Amino acid sequence: MNEFGCIAVEIVTGETRQAFRIVPMDTNGDGVGDIWFEDLDGDGLNDLMEPLGAIGSWATAVDDTGRAYATYLDTSGFVVLPDGTLSMTDSSLDQMTIYGGNRGGLAVGYYNTGKSIRNSAGVLSKMRAPCLIQGLDTDGDGDPDQWYRDANGDGKNDLMVKLGMLSGYTDFCWANAVNDSGTIVGIGQNTRGASAYRALIWKNQVAVDLNTLVAPSGVVLEEAVAINQDGVIFCTGKDATGAMHECLLMPIAP
Repeated sequence: MNEFGCIAVEIVTGETRQAFRIVPMDTNGDGVGDIWFEDLDGDGLNDLMEPLGAIGSWATAVDDTGRAYATYLDTSGFVVLPDGTLSMTDSSLDQMTIYGGNRGGLAVGYYNTGKSIRNSAGVLSKMRAPCLIQGLDTDGDGDPDQWYRDANGDGKNDLMVKLGMLSGYTDFCWANAVNDSGTIVGIGQNTRGASAYRALIWKNQVAVDLNTLVAPSGVVLEEAVAINQDGVIFCTGKDATGAMHECLLMPIAP
């Protein structure tokens, strides 16, 4: 959900799924939506719900401009502008799943490396690595509208930048969210180690273990899920007994 109440959701019906954006009505005039369902024609469908892409898509986030971020099941990501225009983010050579974006048009997530890894249970999975795309403003209106460019025709997205990974946690790694200041958070995973996950924050595209930036609490932070505009980070982690905890990390002014 963005600051105005717009949300991105996924509707699953039987074997099919599709991403939707819901732009709520602001009935009290305070600039923030407060009603998310309206059915003027009585057909039982939400008139405020707008499909994003075709069937087989799932939504992950919506930023404060109303841009929604979604991905097809084949891991090809796309951005949907407030007017419904769709911009793909990848090619078959560097498929990118998008998990979040910010007002400035920065999209973050992961790309498929083309490599696979077998975990301790013998299951073979495709490796993931974190990346970002800085959207382009092609029409000069001040808002990014394009997240793919292949100027040299090599089939790769020139706008995609690979993010660093934390040593020892590179089997699967991705960025979950980015705020308007450009601070990116996410997760790294080691499928064969005792401590399988680490919550990450990227500084100048270098991955840093969030556990090294907080006071000892007895909880190992395993995933940084979201970050708001004030730098508050929502994380999940586990204590020594294996119990799951949800944590808010509050930044301290320098």
